[in-house]
This record gives sequence, structure tokens and C-alpha cells, in this order.
Amino acid sequence: MFGVFDGHGGGEVAKYAKAHYEEGLRQIEEYKQGDFKEGFRKSFLQVDISLNNGGLEEVAQTKRDNPPAKSPLMKILGDVTGKKS
Repeated sequence: MFGVFDGHGGGEVAKYAKAHYEEGLRQIEEYKQGDFKEGFRKSFLQVDISLNNGGLEEVAQTKRDNPPAKSPLMKILGDVTGKKS
């Protein structure tokens, strides 16, 4: 399977979708029966629902495990102002 997860909720949400989407899609009855349009629709909703039912904690843990690096510009601004960003 190939998919583009653009991470509107951040890169961690894209990683969550990557980790959970395909297995969820395979469980959708419409997908199994060849109704791919409805299967994909339901599977997208299923990932969204799973985020609100505990998935956001997994997303938060991913972010804690891999904190975002400061952008080069923010590093320079921090050096100039003396503030840590």
C-alpha cells in the first residue's frame, strides 16, 4: 500500500496514521467486499475516531520520544537575544 500522510496534526499524527491505517482498512467489511470507495471512507474516519479514543496519547508519547529540533533560524535568534527558544 502507498499513502501520503501529510500530518495536518503534526508529523506525529502522520506517523500514527502510517502505523495504524492499513490494518484498520483490512478490517472494514466494505473494503473486503470490493467496495473500495466506502472502505477507504470508513477507514479514514476510523483512524480519526481512534485518535480521539486513546490514540492522542500515543501521538504525545511519540513527540516526547522524538522532540522537534529547533530550526536554524530560531537557534540564531536565541543566540542574538540571549533567550533560549
